[in-house]
Amino acid sequence: IYTGYPKAPEVTVLDHSLDVPVRLAAGTDYKLTYKNNTNPSTERKYATVSITGKGNYTGTVNTSFHILKNTFSDSQLLVYPKIPSLYYNGKTQKAEIIVYDKLTQEVLKPQTAYKLTYYNMKEPGTATVLITPAGSGWSNVTATNKPMLSTQYEILPGDLSDSAIVSIKAIKRQKYKGKAIEPKPIVKVNGRLLKQGVDYQVEYTNHTGISRPDYRPFLVIRGIGPRYTGSSEKMYFDIY
Repeated sequence: IYTGYPKAPEVTVLDHSLDVPVRLAAGTDYKLTYKNNTNPSTERKYATVSITGKGNYTGTVNTSFHILKNTFSDSQLLVYPKIPSLYYNGKTQKAEIIVYDKLTQEVLKPQTAYKLTYYNMKEPGTATVLITPAGSGWSNVTATNKPMLSTQYEILPGDLSDSAIVSIKAIKRQKYKGKAIEPKPIVKVNGRLLKQGVDYQVEYTNHTGISRPDYRPFLVIRGIGPRYTGSSEKMYFDIY
C-alpha cells in the first residue's frame, strides 16, 4: 500500500537444481534492483524487481508486484505529534507529526504522501496541525474531494524553576546608599534574554541594608503568564 516511501518487498530465491531446493542468500548469491516501486501501480506501469546472480550464479530474472492506493481517512491513518508538548521558547515550534497506517503498520513519508499546515505554534496554548494528502497515491482524493486530518499539541509556559535551561548572571556587589537596593538581573532561558515586567518579575528580600551573615540579600525570579511560570532559586548578592 502506498506510503510515499519506496517499497522493497522481501524476495525468496531458491535453487532447484539440487536434490533439495536451497535458499540463496541476498547480497552473496544475487542482488535486487527495484523500479517504479514508490507510486501505486497502473495497468501500464507497475513495480518490478530484477534478481541478478552473483558469485556462483549468473543471469537475471524479473518479476513484478503491485502497489495499491491508500485511503486518506482517520479510519485508515493514525495522526499524532511525536512529542505531545513543547515549552515556550519565543520562537515558532513545529512539532514533528507522525502519520501512521493502521493496516500496514507503516509510517508515511511527509511532503511526499501528505503536507502539513501549522497554526498557533508560538505562544503557550494549543497548536493545531492540518494534514492534507499529497501525491497520486490516494484512492479517495479527487479534484472535488480533498479530505483533511488534524492533530494538536501543547505549547506549555516556560518553567523558570528549571535550572537546566534558566541562567541568571551573577550580581556584582552593591554599594549601600541609604535605601533599598534592587539590582536588575540578567535572565536567559536557553540563551534567550528575557524582559523584566513582561516575562518575569523580581522579588527582593533583605535588601534594605548592608549584608551580614544573618542578613544576606537575595532575589527570586518569578514567571509572568502566559509565557512563563515557576520561580528560580534564590540568587544571593552582597551590599556593602
